[in-house]
Amino acid sequence: MSIDVRANELIGNGGWAGSIAVAGGFVYLADAAGDLRRGELDSSINTTVIGKGGWTGSIAVADGFVYLADAAGDLRKGELDSSVNTTVIGKGGWTGSIAVADGFVYLADAAGDLRKGELDSSVNTTVIGKGGWTGSIAVADGFVYLADAAGDLRKGELDSSVNTTVIGKGGWTGSIAVADGFVYLATPDGNLLRGSINPSSTPPVFPIKGSRHDDVAGGHMQTDFSLDVGGTLSAVTRTWTNVKLKGFTGSVAVVLTDGDKKLLWALPPRKYGVDGKLVGDNDRHDNWSETVPSGIINQVRGYAILQQHDPKWLSLAGERAEQFLDWLNSDEGKATIETVATIAVML
Repeated sequence: MSIDVRANELIGNGGWAGSIAVAGGFVYLADAAGDLRRGELDSSINTTVIGKGGWTGSIAVADGFVYLADAAGDLRKGELDSSVNTTVIGKGGWTGSIAVADGFVYLADAAGDLRKGELDSSVNTTVIGKGGWTGSIAVADGFVYLADAAGDLRKGELDSSVNTTVIGKGGWTGSIAVADGFVYLATPDGNLLRGSINPSSTPPVFPIKGSRHDDVAGGHMQTDFSLDVGGTLSAVTRTWTNVKLKGFTGSVAVVLTDGDKKLLWALPPRKYGVDGKLVGDNDRHDNWSETVPSGIINQVRGYAILQQHDPKWLSLAGERAEQFLDWLNSDEGKATIETVATIAVML
């Protein structure tokens, strides 16, 4: 399972502090003022008030109704129309985050448990997840999602005993909603963000760009690249030093990965050298390019840039892409990537 789900598309700038729900092409917000707002999901989301006052708590929307776990700890339900009124369908014990799907209501309660109950005139719940459920929840397509207290996004299959795994590492503080293959996040600073719930199935957006700076042997290396839809990777590597009498030779290589950080392709390593500042050329820019195989272009979701002085991996791997990739997939190669570079994964 991918661990790189990110809400990195800003679709609402400011005013989104509160609890959100998404359904039927609309986003709903129980805002900081205690009002219920609704807006159409488009490039510029504007909302109007459809419920005035009393909307402090966690909300969920399903099948034409809105549900509220209110400040008093009650569960309320109201029909979605121009003026939403609610009635209590669960008395007490509803403090926490709620989600509604397929005739059931889910509660991440104040004790940190996940509870489930059938939506009827008198809602009773049973525990289906014991402990660790502090945060905001959403339910969609047989799965439950949790933006947990550590700021990670977790996903688990809905069964009698729900276990979750991390699918988004860091940055998931706020209220979440999941709908139509997207996850939405209302951040504490009031922004509304969106990202694909399954990055590996989302076509990459070209050009894919990457950059990395490293301090190398008393000097520096900086590589920036751009990969276009046709498979051409164009890059520039700057190598320089401010040391007066001593230069160095550095090596650079670019590795492409999928959304699970599995290595797809490695571009052949290159070597660039500079002299000391008082000796000769101490600053150089080298433009270079490679063609990435067409069969992997649409799988690319991430990259790593390796930059080192006289690295062991250069002699072990050789300078051919296939040979380098084989070595990178070895235990030694994987350890090297973890040591000298960070795999950056983007949608």
